[in-house]
Amino acid sequence: MSELSNGDIVRKTFDAFNNRDFEAAIDCVAEDLDWVEVPSGRRFQGAEGLLREYREWARAFPDGTVEITNILESGDWVTVEYTVRGTNTGPMMGPDGETEPSNAKVELQACDVLRLRDGKVTGGRGYFDLNTVTRQVKGT
Repeated sequence: MSELSNGDIVRKTFDAFNNRDFEAAIDCVAEDLDWVEVPSGRRFQGAEGLLREYREWARAFPDGTVEITNILESGDWVTVEYTVRGTNTGPMMGPDGETEPSNAKVELQACDVLRLRDGKVTGGRGYFDLNTVTRQVKGT
């Protein structure tokens, strides 16, 4: 069996979210993971941080999925472009706290920049337009 590329490892974390098998994603991250959701300024650290982020998004968008549209690998770095789709039927965490569900459908493009070491994601940053999410959730 061949060793997975860094892009394959990142793809496994996206698959884990889509399959709601969050524990599978833990195998792909380092104990000292440091992840920043740039638009909200929220930081997630370690396996527990990853689980918290995945659970919060899945709670807000139980039918939510991520579709990878592009992966670029360069040494220890992987950049992923993707589309997020889902319906806001649960409370959503944002920079100002929790908002009530709106039952609105959301679709947005996002990009993650991840660093890997020894076959594990050690950290990175997630970028998306928070105004697009807010506008779609509020229906404006």
